[in-house]
Amino acid sequence: MSPISPPRATRSTELAIAAIAVVAALVLTLAFADLTRRVIMPTWVQVSGAYLAVWVPLGAAVAVSARRNPVRWRRLLRITPLDVLLGIGIGLLARATATLIQAGLTGVMPGGGIRLELDPVTWWVGLLIAPVLLAPLVEELFFRGLTQPAVTDAARAAGSRPRAAAATGVVVAAAVFALLHTLDAATPSGAWTVGLSTFVLGCAVGALVATTGRLGGAIVAHAVFNLTLVLLLM
Repeated sequence: MSPISPPRATRSTELAIAAIAVVAALVLTLAFADLTRRVIMPTWVQVSGAYLAVWVPLGAAVAVSARRNPVRWRRLLRITPLDVLLGIGIGLLARATATLIQAGLTGVMPGGGIRLELDPVTWWVGLLIAPVLLAPLVEELFFRGLTQPAVTDAARAAGSRPRAAAATGVVVAAAVFALLHTLDAATPSGAWTVGLSTFVLGCAVGALVATTGRLGGAIVAHAVFNLTLVLLLM
């Protein structure tokens, strides 16, 4: 097993927990999107609701897993100065790649001369607190802390070699991570842009976690990735 993998006896349970959380997040996201089309609500409520529709099931899954395997999660949550440096570098490189993806698919750079006109509450919630502070923590705990090692162990159990199993865990977790981020896209090109960009980020941070056995670098990279987009939109 990888250094971040749960004990074999809990492998199928961890995978089931992750799968249930993803399905719940998909259902809640689509349901809330439908609600916003039928009910008038403040922008900050729409933004907060969209995040919570994903975070509540993912966070619940992480809480269940952490209660079952506290020692493994304590190892995962360690962070070193090297993790911070690697996270910053990966976050910047992933944002540069995402910028090229957007330019190639839409012909427009991030921001594109458009400036967001938001009320103060929406600005703080939608552009700082949610994407930069909370999303990296909740999403990395779930995708790289729970889903990736569960898939890796399942691949090992199916007969894959360690490196192939680790790669499978990285790619599957990144793909699901990208899928959830495409749900709010307004156009097909927007969905492709967001999907490919987040898949690149997911693969990069997944490889880092698979190598170090720690989530710190992934959380930092995710925060830098989101923060740089916010700065481009300002």
